[in-house]
Amino acid sequence: MKHVDAHTYEEFYRRISATWRTPAKRKALLTTDRIIVALFAIVFVGTCIGLFIQHDVMVARFFVVPALTFVLISIMRVAINEPRPVQTCSINPLVQKDERGKSFPSRHVASATIISCALTAVSIPAGVIAWIGTAILAYARIAEGVHYPRDVVWAIIISLACGLVGFVVI
Repeated sequence: MKHVDAHTYEEFYRRISATWRTPAKRKALLTTDRIIVALFAIVFVGTCIGLFIQHDVMVARFFVVPALTFVLISIMRVAINEPRPVQTCSINPLVQKDERGKSFPSRHVASATIISCALTAVSIPAGVIAWIGTAILAYARIAEGVHYPRDVVWAIIISLACGLVGFVVI
């Protein structure tokens, strides 16, 4: 995969992260990220349980499509093993990650996207709220410096394709 121009990315990152450089704002961004990730997990599990209790035929698809997407994204990350921005550019990320590589595609954003697809298939209002959460999470992962924009864009594209196949085509 072609790497981005380091100087261009460094300038982009400086601009996007500037807003979050105070301790309070940094904490707010990181807390928002963690809350959104936790909410996606809770809502996903809760909806699976609710569909199961209601004997809804959608329960298997609601669980299997995101699970398979998660596995696909995980395999892709290991196989591609793209470096994270801090490994290729001179940036001071808001989040220090010990993990090296496995930046492409973003698993957090891919998971949020496919769960948003699943929720939309069950409830349009819940889906709309989930899509807003996905957008905020995608922005946060870039602003924190743990992913390049292409990492989150491709995570969304791949998960949308999986969602299209799993919830519309099949």
